[in-house]
Amino acid sequence: MSAPVPPALAALAAARVVDGPPALVFDAAAIDARMAAGAAIARRHRARVLSAAKALPHPALLALARPRLDGVDVAGAAEQALVGDGFGLVSLADPARARWRGAPPPELTISCESVDDVRRARAQAPTASIGLRLSISSLVPGDDAVGALAAGDGHRRSRFGVEVARPGGLATLRAMIAAAAGAPVGVHAHGAGVVYTSPRAWGRLAAAVAALLDEVALAPAFVDLGGGWHGVADELDASLAAVRQALPEVELRLEPGRLWTLGAGFAVGHVRAARELDDRSLRVVSLSRLCHLRWSPVRLLAPPPPPGTGRKVMLVGPTCFEDDDVGQWTLGPGPDGGAPLAVGQPVVLADVVGYALAWNTGFAGVAPAEVVVLDGDRR
Repeated sequence: MSAPVPPALAALAAARVVDGPPALVFDAAAIDARMAAGAAIARRHRARVLSAAKALPHPALLALARPRLDGVDVAGAAEQALVGDGFGLVSLADPARARWRGAPPPELTISCESVDDVRRARAQAPTASIGLRLSISSLVPGDDAVGALAAGDGHRRSRFGVEVARPGGLATLRAMIAAAAGAPVGVHAHGAGVVYTSPRAWGRLAAAVAALLDEVALAPAFVDLGGGWHGVADELDASLAAVRQALPEVELRLEPGRLWTLGAGFAVGHVRAARELDDRSLRVVSLSRLCHLRWSPVRLLAPPPPPGTGRKVMLVGPTCFEDDDVGQWTLGPGPDGGAPLAVGQPVVLADVVGYALAWNTGFAGVAPAEVVVLDGDRR
């Protein structure tokens, strides 16, 4: 909270109309630098890097990925249209089982979770690789999935992928391998809301994948470990080294999403209404958690309060929904010595993730946020 507001954001906030829509702001130079650094580390470990289209769903941001990365991960038809041409490797992982539309890219992988999925993919795109989606919470028992399916032991397991540890799971996987005969076959072991925060955890997942491959006698064309790499942003090199210990020879693929926008995503809005409660101040701001900030663990950029002056300030969005809660922080008095964040004052939030762009919407009179891409300090 005590981080200063970057000059470009302060200028942007000052120039915006108080009663206008809020803005989601992304620093293209910072994203490009993260991509360059992440790709360099991955290539030292012979890993191919794909960008999750849903994590950067904006033409200017996807344009950064084309020259830096090896490919892109897409879901349905809308993402396929957004991505367009220019990526040599495309991974199609669509829970709705959408078809690939148009001419396939040079390398197309289709993620499958059942024998029927494999057969459908082979019929639709005979030259595509098949990615066998594995349930990560079945691979590494005890790792809770976020949301998903409640298990009998109180844990939650992923709703995606073949559950190899459950009855019939291995038989299903073997049947999928048989149905994919004639195509290159790899495996997808994507996270299920579990963010690994150490090289040891990534090594444990890779070891579980390696053991399963041995059990089903599959020499995979690739192993795709999906996203979640923001949890080891400062230990990416060590994490990939741990993965390579368990999977030394196979083609390795990563699909970072949040990693690219760490420190590069912001939101700018204004205070629309103020109310003082007994235990805190309440501020209605133009930024909505539900419409504009989905999946973003935002921080308010503001100076720390002087000792003994702090007051809890709760920011809520402008929708009529009770749970439109942006967050709560402790702030000092306003410039005039009165309550913090008076009506009309700007609000700047950090740690906005690129996925917020995919969720960005309007609701009941609340406008979608405008999207601003900054190139360094230039708008």
